[in-house]
Parts: sequence; C-alpha cells; structure tokens
Amino acid sequence: MPTCELAFFQLGKFYDDPNPPDLDKIAETSGKKRKRLLRHYCRNIAEAIERLEHGQICVWNRDLRLEITETLAEVSAGRYAVAVPIDHTLRIPAGERLSELCFRIADEPDAILAECERGVEEAIVEARQACEHGGEIIWMCADYCFNQGPFLSPEMFAKFVTPFLQRQTAAFKEMDLITIKHTDGNIMPVLDQIFSAKPHALHSIDAQAGVDIAEVRRQAEPLGICLIGNVEHQYMETGTEDDLRRSAKYCLEHSGAGKPGYIYSTSNAINEYSRMDRYLLMQQIRHEKMRQLGYQGPEYPSQTLRNVSRGLDYY
Repeated sequence: MPTCELAFFQLGKFYDDPNPPDLDKIAETSGKKRKRLLRHYCRNIAEAIERLEHGQICVWNRDLRLEITETLAEVSAGRYAVAVPIDHTLRIPAGERLSELCFRIADEPDAILAECERGVEEAIVEARQACEHGGEIIWMCADYCFNQGPFLSPEMFAKFVTPFLQRQTAAFKEMDLITIKHTDGNIMPVLDQIFSAKPHALHSIDAQAGVDIAEVRRQAEPLGICLIGNVEHQYMETGTEDDLRRSAKYCLEHSGAGKPGYIYSTSNAINEYSRMDRYLLMQQIRHEKMRQLGYQGPEYPSQTLRNVSRGLDYY
C-alpha cells in the first residue's frame, strides 16, 4: 500500500547527515559548489524519503524550485517521483481579503473571471518549466472549503472555479504530469464539480470536516480517481494514540486499501508541530494492515527507523 505526504517539514530528523547543507547558504553560492551542495541536499532527502517509504517528494522552496526539482529527479533514479505545487484557480483568500473578494465578485465578476483566465495561463507556463526540469507530479493546492463547506456556493463555484480547474488539469495531463487536487474542508457540496476536472487523485478527504472516505470512494472509484489521505491530521499533535488508531483504521477499512486507487496519508501535511512518535505509529498501523492483506516484507519501522526514532524529541 503506497504512502506519501503533501509536505513533510521535519524531514531533517530522518537524515543520517549531522551537517546537512542549508538552503540559504546554497542560494548564496554559484557554479560547481552550488551544484555540489544541491546534490548533497537532495541525497539527504532521497535517503529520508526511502526510510519513510514515501513514493514522492514535493518541492516547496520557490526560489530554488527548478534547481531542486532537477537535482532530485537525478538523485532519485526513479525510486520516487518529484512533485511541484502549482494551482492558480480561485482559492479562499487570506482572512483580511475574504470580504474584499466577496465585494469584487458582486461588483466586478468579469474582472475576476479575467484574472482566473490569466491564472490558468500562468499555471501552464509554470508546469511546463517543472516538467522540463524533471517534475512528474503537480499538486494543485488551492483550498476551496472550510469545515462547514465551500467558500462559494455550488452555483458560484461552477462559474468561478470549475471551468478553470478543468482547463488547468487538462493542460497538466497533456504534459503527461500526474495531477493531484488538494483541498481541505467539507468538499461534499462541490465534489461532483471537482471530479468533473478528472484529476488523477484527490487529497485530503478531511475527516475533521465530516468528509466520509467511504462515500468519496463510492463516487471516485467508477471515475478511476485515486484518493489520498483521510487520517485525521489533528492526532499528529493532540488527542490520544487510541484516537489516531481509530482514525487510521477507519480510513484503511473504507478507503479500498489493498486495491488500486488509494494512497495512505494524513489529511493535511506534516508540519513543525507534528509528533514523530505519532507519525511512526500511523505508519506502523499501515504495515499491520498490509500484513493482514498478505504483505511479506520487513516489519515497520525498519531497524534504521528505530534508530532514528530514538533521537526524536517527543512532546
């Protein structure tokens, strides 16, 4: 059963390297030294990704995005895919700009639509660059939903989001890029519209927002859309181990685990506050399920991960 995360901002805890290169210092160098440091940086990432058994890594640094993408593609040698976040569809704006967007949609809808058109063109240019530098996956990370539901009504979503999401996704797929649509929150009122764009996969299947993976799976499976996520991210920081086990086991039971069309993941990303003991427990639960399905590989965590985990600072 494959696994990955949208982002993993504690990857350095899984490096063997006691003195990993700093991205700020890499940015200050040039020539052969820059390339050497980038390869060193990316080799650390490759080793950590393999320890975590992830199938992909997403490049979040904007300043060095293309250089890191190209170097990771070289270093990975096909062991995992390299991903880039690109999505210029209309999203929930920052809090202070939400009311401004509401007024603009009411007062100048044509201007908003024109901006959405330009956004798709910009996204296509960025995706082509990422593809030329070895990127294989595009995470479309515009968030559309709160826990209560989408930030636009389904009717408005159909006007201001869906056509542009469809065009953006189609353009990415024409470049042979794997497309993953990410959005948190309660997606159910607009799930049919998101699925109409035909992304290869949907993330995050947000259980905290009341999204039931069993129902999403029922709708996704006939369309051939893969699901990613659903293990409640909040239990990486709060709650009990039993809460995490309950969430993970429900996810595995109803996601179609063991069949094509599901990738195990949290419902968001691993941030600086996530507990690594909880994350390793989540992956241990995955391996328990895999063994029930007949997997004969090594137990998880591997000896390497056990050694790494002893050095983690648990909360």
